Amino acid sequence: MLKGLNGLTYQEWCRFASGALRIRYDFANYDRIQSDLASDPFRNQFHEPDDGYLWFAGYGSHLGLRALLDAVPDIKEVRLDISDLLGEYVDEHEPICSRARENAPCQLQMLAPTMVMAEGSSDLTALRLGLGAMHPDLMDYFSFFNHAELSVDGGAHYLVKFLKAIAAARSTSRILAIFDNDTVGIQAYEQARALKLPFNIIVTRYPDSDVAKAYPTVGRSGPAILDVNGQAAGIELYMGREALLSNGELRPVRWASYVASAGKYQGEVDGKRQVLEAFRKNIATVEGPEAARASFPDLERVWQHNFDLVQENSGLVYLRTGKRLA
Repeated sequence: MLKGLNGLTYQEWCRFASGALRIRYDFANYDRIQSDLASDPFRNQFHEPDDGYLWFAGYGSHLGLRALLDAVPDIKEVRLDISDLLGEYVDEHEPICSRARENAPCQLQMLAPTMVMAEGSSDLTALRLGLGAMHPDLMDYFSFFNHAELSVDGGAHYLVKFLKAIAAARSTSRILAIFDNDTVGIQAYEQARALKLPFNIIVTRYPDSDVAKAYPTVGRSGPAILDVNGQAAGIELYMGREALLSNGELRPVRWASYVASAGKYQGEVDGKRQVLEAFRKNIATVEGPEAARASFPDLERVWQHNFDLVQENSGLVYLRTGKRLA
């Protein structure tokens, strides 16, 4: 039994859970099913009515319900039978759902989408398109800040200000704020990390880009091939090498200004708008998630980094609240 648990991944759990749910209420074949389960104690734990492996997050938890829905994606309708509760525990006319929602704005919503914020609309467009192409099954778990809707200002320093305002408003939403991997972005990232932000706000920056490790640059001293991670790796350097090409050559990073407080220059890729448009076309033609992940490895690294941070944050929330994830 312990060996089975040690090797139980979430994907394997979904497989076992799906099998259990499909025969759990098959009373016509009850004896045959019980006989089969008796020969497989580990599988049988998914059929136990109390403290079984189906309810790993606690009986009736919202997290567990979401996992069960993931296990049977082809199911179109789910019904909750509360008839046994009526009379003794719940009044027949009690507005159960309405009352549950009354306190929702004051509670951290564990299963609400994580809001992704970045320095500008180009970042969020690339991140959203990347997630949809590489991990379409996870789109429901993330939402994206909309700069265009109310003409919201963009930039690293504005992102820090937004985080301060959100923290002051005591928002209970999980926020993932991503800064660029350039001079100004890293400087703002360090400022945000120094703030006493609530634990539902995650602050990070783009991990290093492989493309950026040896990239053509243009400055006052002329052209040079340099590692521009940490100085000029904006979202464009994560959109794939093909999107960065112009007439068969990589669009160069142009050094713009010296940031005295950081002791480094700030740079950006020439033709950022054209890079984004090329990326839109390229990712729209990729056939399937596996091909998308292979075609955009730097963007895939960004999302794997994001997934790890959100997963870690979920565990911290669980520990700090002392509550089940429900």
